[in-house]
Amino acid sequence: MNPQVVKRSFYFPSYSKWVLLVLLISMSWVYGYQKILFLRPQGVHQWRQCDCLSMTMCYYQDRNSFFEPAIQNLGNGTGKAAAEFPLLYYLVAQLWKIFGAQEFIYRLVVILVSFTGLFALFRLTEETLKDSFWALWITGLLFTSPLLVYYTNNFLVNVPALALALAGFYYFRKYYLSGREKYLIFFCLCFLIAGLLKVTAIAGLFVVAVIFILEKYIGIRFKDGENIFPSVRKCVLPFIIVLASIASWYLYVSAYNKRFNEFIFLTTPLPAWKLGAEDFQRVLNAIWENVRWNYFRPAEEWVLLIMFVLVIIQWRKVNRLLLVLTIVFSACFLAFVILFFKNLDVHDYYMIDFLVLMPLISLTFLSGLRENYFKVFNSVFLRVIAVAFLVHNMDFAMRRIEGRYNADSYLNENRTKFTYALEDVTPFLRSLGISEQDTVICFPDSSPDISLYLINQKGWTQYNVPVDSVVIREKIKMGVKYLIIYDPALYADKNLSPFLGNKIGQYKIVDVYKL
Repeated sequence: MNPQVVKRSFYFPSYSKWVLLVLLISMSWVYGYQKILFLRPQGVHQWRQCDCLSMTMCYYQDRNSFFEPAIQNLGNGTGKAAAEFPLLYYLVAQLWKIFGAQEFIYRLVVILVSFTGLFALFRLTEETLKDSFWALWITGLLFTSPLLVYYTNNFLVNVPALALALAGFYYFRKYYLSGREKYLIFFCLCFLIAGLLKVTAIAGLFVVAVIFILEKYIGIRFKDGENIFPSVRKCVLPFIIVLASIASWYLYVSAYNKRFNEFIFLTTPLPAWKLGAEDFQRVLNAIWENVRWNYFRPAEEWVLLIMFVLVIIQWRKVNRLLLVLTIVFSACFLAFVILFFKNLDVHDYYMIDFLVLMPLISLTFLSGLRENYFKVFNSVFLRVIAVAFLVHNMDFAMRRIEGRYNADSYLNENRTKFTYALEDVTPFLRSLGISEQDTVICFPDSSPDISLYLINQKGWTQYNVPVDSVVIREKIKMGVKYLIIYDPALYADKNLSPFLGNKIGQYKIVDVYKL
């Protein structure tokens, strides 16, 4: 990670950061961020988007303490439920208290954190390669992943976790070069917050831990004339603090969810070996679809694979530290796929943490190219091809994002058919005398929070209340006052008949009944 200084023509660090800013803003404009910023939650994984927003809304409206996360689905009566560290939700809720509950504020916070991570990646690659062009190319190419583009202007915590991991790698390089302990602390702090937001984001921490073990106990040297980690105690202690803190949070989550008997959020792995042959094939097909359409453009995936193979074949000519980082991180990726295999059928965002592989492989390959084939590395012809490749991938990402928000696409089917009517129904509900404190049942919502968040009410959905007259009566005893139905097909179910006698309003396809 300390390449030899040679004459170069594409290194302009004094103003490259402004070029990066223009590049990211331009790409964001092409992707339609200026329009998406003001859209309601919709498209792929509207379910998880509304879970995040619902928890934020509870912090905003209920004034919950930081360690009392809750959602609007009341579940077993309280709505208290925890998963990842709620730092983002709590922070946005505080901003809402100042500026009002505007979803674009939430999206904007995620965008700013994401761009900060991309800036850290850019600085890391620029300082490593001593080439601003290739640093811009690597950073821009990462931002052509449809997965990253979609969730950067969104509500999930995965992209902020990735951004912090990228910042962590930047500080590790600073520590590698200087040996100053403050950079090691910054590295650990970045991965601490990243791991609290999304535990899989600490893969980078494990990779560096492997570097430590190889250096201290196997005797492999990664830095000429000295160790990366001169003091075992000073290096191990921050790692232990990070892992202990993350483990403590998830122990708290387990105890918190057991206390309130709420298990809406998944906090355990579902490995491949627990699936039958039919389910295994189904998940494998889903992963393949994501490989084709969502992680990167297939041509880019082939280029990355070729780069990886060439790095392995020419391993003696590649920077040793970058080589080991690439191999170990790839092994972590494979382990993750195996351990969380079942979740990868519909949870495309689970792969966001491992998008780090793209810049890591590219940086390792280009670093080796620079050291051994500098004329090729520095050629104008190769750079023209690289620009064309970047533009082509950006076009692919743009079309994929348009597809995710297209009203006629199956990816946005739930909004097109149903939830569009819930997005502006709240003033109508208030005109009927329904307050924020009144609890409701929403049918036919199969998620915990989509309908409840969009109408800003607490209560239950078909996720945990079936269309069953006995169960509905139990909820009435618990204080449910209203039944909200937004699918006419449900009226064919006779279980609903006893509760349809007092219709108090209709808005678009939304029918409201007082119980």
